[in-house]
Formats: sequence, structure tokens, C-alpha cells
Amino acid sequence: VRLMHDCLKGLFRLCNQGGFKETRHSCFMHIGTLAAPTLLGQCETLLHKYIQEERKAPGQVSDSVKAEINFVLLELANLHLHPIISQEIYTFGKPYNLTPPEKQHAEQQENGPSIGGESMGKDPHFSPQEHPGRSDVAGGKLAPQTNNRGHLLRLYPVFCDCIAIEDKGIRQTIVRIMKLVGVEFGIATPPPI
Repeated sequence: VRLMHDCLKGLFRLCNQGGFKETRHSCFMHIGTLAAPTLLGQCETLLHKYIQEERKAPGQVSDSVKAEINFVLLELANLHLHPIISQEIYTFGKPYNLTPPEKQHAEQQENGPSIGGESMGKDPHFSPQEHPGRSDVAGGKLAPQTNNRGHLLRLYPVFCDCIAIEDKGIRQTIVRIMKLVGVEFGIATPPPI
């Protein structure tokens, strides 16, 4: 268990190295691009295994397993990927429009939202003053806002399965992650520092 914990800690550190100043061709970016899918796959496997154990015997999972899951969740919450790595994780390697949200909002205001090329008109009930940070919701399209937490978006279905977990500490961490997902989509305000 200790070896797996140390390996996970190392993978988190490698993925967090690709800071905003790194270029696409830097060593840290290359390592982060290779390490991130492995890390997320391992995290997803651990979370699924924990969810299954918790469903079989609620409240009976060992403290060491709970500690490992809480470690994984906290590390995922604190992980900031380089935007390019985050985009690749979130879109499964497919191109994604990284137009800044302000520009997208300006374009939506000019053209109005549409589905399949047909205008939906502007939502008369939407007020940007009442819902700060929800520019993409007004157009009926959710898009990542910060572009460095694609891993949370990719693992969102697993986090949803964790909501019914009995352990209070793990549940609190899941709530924190769900709030971060809301911030990433621009439908929640960032928590105070």
C-alpha cells in the first residue's frame, strides 16, 4: 500500500509540473502529457473499487483504504494541469475551442444562442448581474472556464457515484470537488482563499 501511495504521489507531482510558462515542447509538458492519463486511470480504478466496497458493506471499509481514497481526492482537488494537458484529458485528445469565455460571451450577445443553427432567442429570465460568472450558461453551452482542471471534468461521473458514500470526510472532499467543477464550468464562484 505504501509503495502505491508513493507512486501516486509521484504521478501527481509530475502532472502538476507543467505550469503555464511551459511550452508545448518542454520536458515537463512531455512528461505531464504521458503521466496524466496513467494517473487518471489509476485514480478512477481506485475510486470505482472503493465505491463497490462501500456499497457491499457500508461503513465497513478499512481506515487505510479510506485514507488512501481521501488522499487521492484531495490531490485531484489541488491538481492544476497545464491548459494543453487539461484540454487533452477533458476532450480525450480531440480539439476543443479554447476561446476565452469573455470573447465567447461577446459573440453570443451579438448572435444570440442557437441549437443546430436555429436561434433560440435570448433568455428573458437570465440576468448576468444575478448570476456572475455564468456567461456560458446563458447561451445554453457549458464550457470549461479555467482550462486547467480537465481531470475533474473527466472524472465527474465517478464523483457523482461517490455522493452517497457514508464516510463524512470523503463526502466533504467530494462536495469540495463538485464545487470546483462548478467553478470550472463558470456556474459557481471560486471559494475564498
